[in-house]
Amino acid sequence: MNKKPTFEELEQKVRQLEKENTALRKSTERLKLLSSITENMSDSVLATNANFKITYLNKKAEELFGYRLDELLGQTPDIFNAEPTADEIQSRLYETVSSGNVYLGEYLNKRKNGTKFLCEFKVFPLFADNGEISTYVGIQRDITERKKAEEALRLYIMSLDQIEDRVIIADLDWHIMYANNAACKLINKTADELFGQHATIFGKESTTGISQKEIIRQTLEKGSWRGEVTSISLDGSARIMYLRTLAVKDKKGQIVALCGVSTDITERNQMQEQLQQSQKMDTIGTLAGGIAHEFNNILGGIFGFLDIAREDVPVNSPVQESLDEIHRLGMRARNVVKQILAFSRKDHQKKRPIQLSLVLKEELKMLRATIPATIEIRHHLDASCGPIMGDPMQIQQVIMNLCVNAKDAMEKKGGVLDISLSPVVLDMADIRSHPDLPPGEYAKLSVSDTGNGIAPEIMDKIFDPFFTTKDVGKGTGMGLSVVHGIIKDHGGTITVSSEPGEGTTFTVLFRVTDAEGTTKAEEKSLPTGTENILLVDDEDFIIFPQKKILEKLGYKVTAMTSSLETLALFSKNPQRYDLIITDLTMPNLTGDRLAAEVTAIRPDMPVILTTGYADSVDSEKVKQSGIKAFISKPFQREALAKTIRLVLDA
Repeated sequence: MNKKPTFEELEQKVRQLEKENTALRKSTERLKLLSSITENMSDSVLATNANFKITYLNKKAEELFGYRLDELLGQTPDIFNAEPTADEIQSRLYETVSSGNVYLGEYLNKRKNGTKFLCEFKVFPLFADNGEISTYVGIQRDITERKKAEEALRLYIMSLDQIEDRVIIADLDWHIMYANNAACKLINKTADELFGQHATIFGKESTTGISQKEIIRQTLEKGSWRGEVTSISLDGSARIMYLRTLAVKDKKGQIVALCGVSTDITERNQMQEQLQQSQKMDTIGTLAGGIAHEFNNILGGIFGFLDIAREDVPVNSPVQESLDEIHRLGMRARNVVKQILAFSRKDHQKKRPIQLSLVLKEELKMLRATIPATIEIRHHLDASCGPIMGDPMQIQQVIMNLCVNAKDAMEKKGGVLDISLSPVVLDMADIRSHPDLPPGEYAKLSVSDTGNGIAPEIMDKIFDPFFTTKDVGKGTGMGLSVVHGIIKDHGGTITVSSEPGEGTTFTVLFRVTDAEGTTKAEEKSLPTGTENILLVDDEDFIIFPQKKILEKLGYKVTAMTSSLETLALFSKNPQRYDLIITDLTMPNLTGDRLAAEVTAIRPDMPVILTTGYADSVDSEKVKQSGIKAFISKPFQREALAKTIRLVLDA
């Protein structure tokens, strides 16, 4: 028989029920609040019980996965797995959250309809009052589009990092937000170090009549700006840059950033200046040559009449002294004319193989006797430097003029005169800086001084005839112009580098030849062959001598003046020919297009391209056209013969 509960027991039970009801009410209120929050979240929310059975999905989760809650009740989240390694990932997830920790990760999920998407998720446990895990909550977000955008951005940045141009992206105040590898390397800093820095960290830009502030203003107003600027780096060095700026706009058309792309065109501009200087010198040289020959005719008459006068005037006559002075001045005029002829390359001398090191040693003996003790002479002469074809007297004149100029630059304060001779080899890449020279072995002569240097504004005038910075009576202005003329006549080149206050260096390159041979022997030593060559050029006066040269070298030559006819001829018998040499600029079918057509028929067919415009040749396009080498016009026989053998033997 059951014992009736006492009043106290009933009262205690009522209090317990009230407590439980209060807890249940609070729990219900919390659940309602939590449900309200989760239902309005932009992220997907999923909950399971302690056994990982799904108990709840918010509205966003139903949209994301394509399931209703009643379809998933009692299921595990494994139903969404689309990863090849899903089991392994799921195991790590369960292990982590079961031990009370939070799991973060990315996961490939699938929807009810089978479509897949990349999901970023966070899973964490909820604990009951007794400390046991009661619920697991997972928050998911579809990051497929974000990942695509990130991958596109990554590829875009990789592309920017691999180009040679300097690229920066900055805010509207020109503070850097991104810099590519080329920009970072320029000042030896990382992209992180450059972030937030002002773009002037790359140097102050000047000499275009427009300030950096004005460039930014025009970019903001017009949307872009482009032009040449001189970038003065932090170390003080100047580089000519072609700068393009762009205002970056968002979808609403608002400017949100500025982009700057700059290309270093220093070497290109220098080559253009060298070409302009060379063209100017050629024009002046032609004019000077004509004037010099006319002067020689006049001087011939003067000396003739002078001889007659000397015979008619008694030896002891006072007039004889005047006639002697006229003769002395006439000889001086003749020497000036000889200098003009040397400058204009009209006064050709017979050349023979000479050792520059021996000529320099002889000249050094004379220099020591004439140069003041305040100037130290240093020399580094490499005896292994090969001989050159030259006129010893003219080479001595080159050395003496360069050294005298160096001495004059240091006469007041003293200094160091440094003369060096060394062998160098120019390859196809090097000759882009020396477009007048073919590839091969050269003797490099350098004459340096520690004088005041040459002012930048007169650098392009120093080889002009009659230009001088010396005092009246101390120079004719013919020294360097004569040097330039002699070196050009010897097939060489001269360049100058100078910094005001730091000194000047003149560098001369002479082509090395066979020490034992004469000009005739040198021709015999050219590489020869017996292969069948297809020669193409639309100019008769070019193709005729080239054909004769190649035939003398032993080759069998078929000469064509039409690129279209050449292609038709080759198509009939592609195996007949061993090499094609073609001009670049031809009507109907250019040389590079002809090469592409030929190699499409026979992929292993070697092609050499000849062009008078080496700077216009796109090296990447040349490779794609199947062209193995190119030769700049006008070229010497040696360059042609060696290039042919280089291509055929390869």
